[in-house]
Amino acid sequence: MAQRIRTHDWGATPLGPQETWPQSLKTAVEICLASGFPNFIFWGPELIMFYNDAGSALLPDGQPEAFAMPCRQHFADDWPLLEPHVQRVLGTGDPVVGDDIPYAYQGDASKTRWFTVDFRALHDESGAIAGVLLTSFETTAKMAAEAARRESERRLNEHISAARLSADFRVLFETTPIPLAVLEPSDFRIVAVNEAYVRLADVERERLLAYKLFDLFPEIPGDPFAEGERSLRFSLDQVIATRRPHVMAEERYPKRRRHHAVGEYEVGLMSAVNTPVLGPDGSVELIVHCIEDVTERRMAEDALRESEERFRRIVESARDYAIFISDTHGRIVDWLPGAEAVFGWTAEEVLGEPLSITFTPEDRASGVPEMELQMAAAGSNAPDVRWHQRKDGDRVYIEGSMIPLHGRNGGVSAFLKIGQDISERKRAEEHQRMLLNELQHRVRNILAMVRSVVRRTARNSHSVPEYARHIEGRINAMVRTQALLTRDPGTGVDLQNLILDEIQAQAAQDSNFVCEGPDVLLSPKAAEVLTLAIHELATNSTKYGALSRMQGQIAVNWAKETREDGQWIRLTWSESRLPDADPPARQGFGTELITRRVPYELRGRGSIDFQRTKVVATIEFPLGPADSILQNPANQTVH
Repeated sequence: MAQRIRTHDWGATPLGPQETWPQSLKTAVEICLASGFPNFIFWGPELIMFYNDAGSALLPDGQPEAFAMPCRQHFADDWPLLEPHVQRVLGTGDPVVGDDIPYAYQGDASKTRWFTVDFRALHDESGAIAGVLLTSFETTAKMAAEAARRESERRLNEHISAARLSADFRVLFETTPIPLAVLEPSDFRIVAVNEAYVRLADVERERLLAYKLFDLFPEIPGDPFAEGERSLRFSLDQVIATRRPHVMAEERYPKRRRHHAVGEYEVGLMSAVNTPVLGPDGSVELIVHCIEDVTERRMAEDALRESEERFRRIVESARDYAIFISDTHGRIVDWLPGAEAVFGWTAEEVLGEPLSITFTPEDRASGVPEMELQMAAAGSNAPDVRWHQRKDGDRVYIEGSMIPLHGRNGGVSAFLKIGQDISERKRAEEHQRMLLNELQHRVRNILAMVRSVVRRTARNSHSVPEYARHIEGRINAMVRTQALLTRDPGTGVDLQNLILDEIQAQAAQDSNFVCEGPDVLLSPKAAEVLTLAIHELATNSTKYGALSRMQGQIAVNWAKETREDGQWIRLTWSESRLPDADPPARQGFGTELITRRVPYELRGRGSIDFQRTKVVATIEFPLGPADSILQNPANQTVH
């Protein structure tokens, strides 16, 4: 239209050439052309007409002859409806809105369209009213919907009257929260819907009343909803044929997406009941179509089943977790595979049994299961962290709790027991604690022994170099003992290795010595005391005895003896072929260790006999819990 306005010969019109137009007219035309709604301008005394592209679409083939002509001439048939509004605007300057003005499209009354038209004054440069701007909004669809609603009301009233329904029918129909639609049996045209149905369909009531049911949701070949539509049609046909209500199974249907354009649908599930309304002669006057959208309920049920399936798979695969359920009386009602794996009983063996079956006898005697039930029944999470008993009598450490399960009325209906088997971790923690206690005890013993060695070495040394030499050797002996103890913690020290380590640390490679006796493991305490005793004997032998000369010989023998108060170890250190010499004039550190410390520390006896060419030391003490004979007590001789 802009091009036609620019190229039109306006000099032949009452408006004259465009160059002479007032700016107000030019501006009005520009606004008209830019609008997306049908716009018309009536300008000047003759009311010369302009219109934009949207307005041109309303004219038969654009009616080029209507362009730049007086509006009275073009709208001759409709002018009686338009003129009062136009004259009012021209006379007062006030805007006027004409609602639902009919317009015979292309001059054909059968193609009448309705518009709401906004009339506004256009002013020239002097402020005088020079024309009128018409902006139109089509309301044909609204008018058609209202006409359909009126027709639907008329038909519904006819059917209600024919069926002799009471006046309360309309009130009950509209106020019920159940979605209802009333259909004519002849073609299933919708003659009434209640507010609940409007909300469900998400379509304006007027539009619903303008449709037949299957025009609203037409059956399309290959449509995934077609089966539901066929089922609905079958149900309605059954109602007509049998004059009885028909209940449909849940079916898929095309559910319009909210806030989307018409025609955009998603899968919905509906449950419907179709009920006939019979006239006096028994014929079907109406069909009440009652529909319920069960999509969300079905989705919730499916989600619940999926959640239950996931839960079932989780609990059945959790073999390290004992999971079972008891009733409010503490009787086992559900025993999952994890509980069987942890406790050893099968479901058939424990169903109906009290949950106390899993507790230790001492806990049952103390009433622990009952206290746990009482705490859980009070709504608390009752912790259960303790040793339990398996079917085979073994103990298993459970870290878990009991929680109440609530029924629909909110009360406790059962108890869920969940516990993890942490026996290995618990045993490891207890073993670690034992090792820590043992370490602390051993450190205290070592420090006490070091203090005693230091004090006694100082008392028996005549010079600083002698003191340093003696203290270094004795501490080295203690270090060797600790090395033996830590090779295999918790198993003890092999007696033969202890003796060999001390002799080999002092003797030359060609020394003549023999170690003979059964394999014996010593406790840490016995190993520490015996190491120092052997060290002193080997040190003295290196300085004065058999290890100081080629002809000297040492024999170390030990044996296990059974006595009245238990099993003892008797060890003999014998040196022979010694140089002829008098026994020592004073008691040294080694003699003190053997004769005084062995009886005190090991509850045994010790003696040492010095002869001119021979020394014999005897140490004997009872075997404690960690001093044992090995499984293969074959005597061994080491040279």
